[in-house]
Amino acid sequence: MRGVAAEFAGAGFQPNEAVTVVAMTSEGAAVELGTVTADAQGGFQSNIVLPEGMAAGEYTVQAIGQRGSQSVAGGTVRLR
Repeated sequence: MRGVAAEFAGAGFQPNEAVTVVAMTSEGAAVELGTVTADAQGGFQSNIVLPEGMAAGEYTVQAIGQRGSQSVAGGTVRLR
């Protein structure tokens, strides 16, 4: 599914905070998926295109705010 958009959402960030969405492998390697801006309530919902070179495998998705806020997805994403 690389090269296609996937929907990501998060909450608990500062209003208008820049949020970087990262996919982490089980070995700890990070793949940056993109940066979005939280809304006035501290949430975001965005379609992000998965990089063409992203390897197949399981990833834990994290959203990290520029001001130190952080959210971890409740599961893993599996690419085939």
